[in-house]
Amino acid sequence: MNILTASQVATTYEVTQVKPQMAVVPLAEVQQSVGEIDSHAINGFLTTPPVVVGQGRHPETSRAPPDANQRHIVLENGDLVEVGTSRRIRGDVQELVPLTNGYYKLKTKLPRKADVITRIGADWYELVKLDAETEIVALSMPAAEGDIVISPDQRFAYVRRADGTADGMFSLAEGQEYFLGPDFSPIQVAEGNPPQPSSYSNLQFSRDGKYLTYLEKSSDLFSPQFVTVDLQQKRIVDKENLAAWDLVMDVEYALNPFANVAFVRRKGLLLHGQGRAVEPSDPFMLLDLETGKFVGPRAKHLHTDSAGAYTAIVDQNGEMSVYLHKAKQLLTSDDFGGQRIHTVVTYWQETGPFFEVTLEGGSAGFRDDGRRTVLDRRSLGSLYYEEFRLDGTVSLVSHLALPTRPGIEPVLLVEPVEVN
Repeated sequence: MNILTASQVATTYEVTQVKPQMAVVPLAEVQQSVGEIDSHAINGFLTTPPVVVGQGRHPETSRAPPDANQRHIVLENGDLVEVGTSRRIRGDVQELVPLTNGYYKLKTKLPRKADVITRIGADWYELVKLDAETEIVALSMPAAEGDIVISPDQRFAYVRRADGTADGMFSLAEGQEYFLGPDFSPIQVAEGNPPQPSSYSNLQFSRDGKYLTYLEKSSDLFSPQFVTVDLQQKRIVDKENLAAWDLVMDVEYALNPFANVAFVRRKGLLLHGQGRAVEPSDPFMLLDLETGKFVGPRAKHLHTDSAGAYTAIVDQNGEMSVYLHKAKQLLTSDDFGGQRIHTVVTYWQETGPFFEVTLEGGSAGFRDDGRRTVLDRRSLGSLYYEEFRLDGTVSLVSHLALPTRPGIEPVLLVEPVEVN
């Protein structure tokens, strides 16, 4: 069996030039997007998704600009100096990334920590805090053995080993390290009551930086736990024991770019030394980061709309349901008189998005809070919409304003990924 795995995808979407007397709504413009697919092309979505201009309501990453006090640069000779005074702080700095609260991530061959003096000469990553008088090294890691990862909002950082594991999370705002243990406690507190031996891997930050997720394996559990941490409140939201969901093997997951949900499934196995892709029958599970819980049935297809309002779920029997993120409500055929859901659509207008499901006997509109609405068909000439269907395909469609009749021109069509 030959398995091809994409490590990077560059995709360009273009809309053909509009003919005279025809106009495409500017909101339907789609820009070039470059993204990466994870090791098993989980559900085929890009970690950097195609960008729909002017839309997408996922909370913006609060990446703060460097503080005014962070006045340090690296000269061509590798000297790290203070701007204005030219005071030399250290030498042999190869890279310098300014962060918040006076912190920098740097790459050097001269690490500051005394216990690593024997390893000078190799490349090191360090997280340091610089002020007028002192330099404090918060984290340090040989580049050959891992990296220092910064959260999207620059509030947290951690040392990631080459095998993807980590032990703690450092708060740049507090200058405090937290232990990835039972209570997400400061390390000096957790050391007094050490937990069972555990390993923590596959750490991921949500796009808005509010949540941290990871897999926890311990000696007293048969399968890993999926852990969700609220970084703003410094607490564990929940731990899902994956064995309860028949996910007893290694799993893989990806955080959705539009909403704080995760797509989780069993990871591919190695049989007789040959790589085996995950079978198409291996289901996905949807996990809501705000509750830390799995929701809905095991899925053949999952789709989160670009408004971040809902995730559509097509189960193993080909039945569709819709999970509303804000309302924490799962819409099924029972909510529509037993009529089967065929598609779910997000319509865009100037006042924002609204939503509709098409059924066996008609259609029904709904809001992100679960309330039902009536769809105003007269406004469709000024809209574009995205539609998800039972077969797993997604299309972005623009309505064209023609002098004689309304027309519909597909702008973007996303086919489901088949894994063989």
